[in-house]
Amino acid sequence: MPRDLGDLAESVDRAARSMKEGERRGVLQATIYTKKIITAEIRKATGGDMRLSGVGKSGSPPFRVADKRSKVRGAGEAREITVVGRSFHLLERDTSPHRIPRKRGKRARKRYAAFDGKVYESVNHPGTAGKYPFKKGWQRAAPRTPAIFRQEIGKQIVKVW
Repeated sequence: MPRDLGDLAESVDRAARSMKEGERRGVLQATIYTKKIITAEIRKATGGDMRLSGVGKSGSPPFRVADKRSKVRGAGEAREITVVGRSFHLLERDTSPHRIPRKRGKRARKRYAAFDGKVYESVNHPGTAGKYPFKKGWQRAAPRTPAIFRQEIGKQIVKVW
């Protein structure tokens, strides 16, 4: 049965409007997928507890993968994925060798640098190699995110037509 020209024009108009919704949903679904992959990489790098051990008295606070909305001029919304946690940079990047001096001052509890149960005037830290879980996570997720985006747009078009 042939379609009415007015019905076709209305379908085209609905398709154009649904493209924006498809883009929004595509970005959201791609972000959710990427966050899941990055979280898995951080969990693997931290031994499963999402905390960096050996930092402070009870380890660092747990890391959390977060996303923020940001407006993009003329294109709707994009999402920025970040990791929340004070000491995450120690896990993500290399640290160079450095000297840790003793703490001085009235408010310092430790008057000397302690390492391996011994007290020293200062300690030379050898540096650490970063594990790069964030970088590995987004690189692992990157090949699949365009497909997720296209799939969401396709769902919206199929719904309209």
